[in-house]
Amino acid sequence: YGPMQLASPVLVGHRFVLSATSGGSVHLLNASDGAIVYSTKLTGGISATPLLVDDNVFIGTEEGTIHLLSVCDGKPLWEKPVRVKGAVRSTPVLWQDSLLFVQDDRSVLHAVDTATGEVVYEYTGQSFAERGLSPFTVFGYPSPSIAGDTVYAAFETGKVSRREVSGPDEADNFTIVADWPAVLCDSSRKPADPDKLAIPICSSRRFFTDADSTPTLADEGLVAGCHCRGLFLLDPATGKSRWEAPLRGP
Repeated sequence: YGPMQLASPVLVGHRFVLSATSGGSVHLLNASDGAIVYSTKLTGGISATPLLVDDNVFIGTEEGTIHLLSVCDGKPLWEKPVRVKGAVRSTPVLWQDSLLFVQDDRSVLHAVDTATGEVVYEYTGQSFAERGLSPFTVFGYPSPSIAGDTVYAAFETGKVSRREVSGPDEADNFTIVADWPAVLCDSSRKPADPDKLAIPICSSRRFFTDADSTPTLADEGLVAGCHCRGLFLLDPATGKSRWEAPLRGP
């Protein structure tokens, strides 16, 4: 098979379309006739939909690299790509044009300084392999979500976490503070979680415990999904569950 179109195309203005392929190619096409304006080859295949911000585009790859390109000509804007621990299979999100938050397939949340292309923060959601549990899970590769100065992230172990962001200070440093994590559905009898603030909302012996979808903030609270237990509404201030909708069946 040749390169596949796994990432969604991105509309650039009203005249162009940006396309990224599993072969690592990035193309800008004329929307009117499909003519290729330029093509750029990156190291590693691309399955995550790129993030377009003004005239720049952030692209993650299966090789665990993140690239910042000029959408005008496809040329890199960072001195070198950002290297993270695992494959990037979800779209990054941007906080105040300063920090790029991205999750990899090893359940690690990264914050990247967009000015320097340096990773300034990492949080490990603790993957199943690290816990000595079965890695046979259903990976949905969710993106983080941002509401104001708060970042929410969901992980393969059924954990949803909240982080508060501030900065930069006079030394151009950012502060990212852990608030709460909540465990939607844990596959162990006793949650083997190093974070003492973990809130075990439910417990299950099932393997399919992934929080596969991007957490969504509604007026009533934070909506988060877990593969084996349906949907939860969490209190954004505490992480405690307000309701659970099992949503089982065909």
